[in-house]
Amino acid sequence: SFTLETEVPEAGKFDDLVFSYTDKNNIQKYLLLQAKHAYDEESESAIIYGTNLLTTSSNNQFGLVKYLKSYIEIRSKNSKFSKSDFVICTNKRLGFSGTSLDLKYTKVNANVDGKHIIKFKKIEKDDPEYDENLVSCLYGELYKIDIDTINDLNFVKSIRKKYKTEYKTKPSSQNVNEFLKSLIFSVNMPHELELEKKIEKKLKKQFGMDSAKVVSSMCFKNFFDWVKDQKAEELTKSHADFFYKNVASQILFLKINGVTNDFKSDIMSTDIKFEKVPQQINDFV
Repeated sequence: SFTLETEVPEAGKFDDLVFSYTDKNNIQKYLLLQAKHAYDEESESAIIYGTNLLTTSSNNQFGLVKYLKSYIEIRSKNSKFSKSDFVICTNKRLGFSGTSLDLKYTKVNANVDGKHIIKFKKIEKDDPEYDENLVSCLYGELYKIDIDTINDLNFVKSIRKKYKTEYKTKPSSQNVNEFLKSLIFSVNMPHELELEKKIEKKLKKQFGMDSAKVVSSMCFKNFFDWVKDQKAEELTKSHADFFYKNVASQILFLKINGVTNDFKSDIMSTDIKFEKVPQQINDFV
């Protein structure tokens, strides 16, 4: 079972989507997600560098300090979200150095005097640390910061220092490490047009249709209308089942209607001419 909610105040900066699900051990889990979208995916601004993670600028989308603050507040309230996975989800990409998973500090320099080398690990579908349902529901490429390497560097110290400058209190190293361990970067996500095409492709495969564009567009629009509606009720598995059945019935209608339209075309393409088409034929077609 699962529920999906949006704009949840208790989730702080991770309020865009809150996904609640039962894992394979029948334990209730939560995924809190913040979504960031780039309109020009090919531009330099669509690449995330180390400076983007360490900045406290108010207009930067990926500064970890503000997300750490939300994490600490959630933990301090001992809410149901305390043991959640926290996701930053974006169609932007991480600015790795060559083929390694070392994040460049800036576009030009891999690091600054060796102080800010930020290493990442890729999360695969069979990663034992994560529930397979969680990994499979996130499109894009999944990464996490390599905790085993950053403890020997100044990355955690930099975050603590910037946090103190911004909020006048200094978080413990343990808080920072636990936050980074629970943080997932879901990058290279499909933009709206790509996502709609993926939905259409799945519908084609599921229902054996040559064209599912009309229905996939409807699915896409309905879901995004729900996301944008701050007063919308939570989406549950029963809602999803009902939605799926509705989609299936509309596809069945389109398939039948497609057959009748083809049949009508076949009739019109013959040499048989009607002075007046009988009403029964019109009704049948």
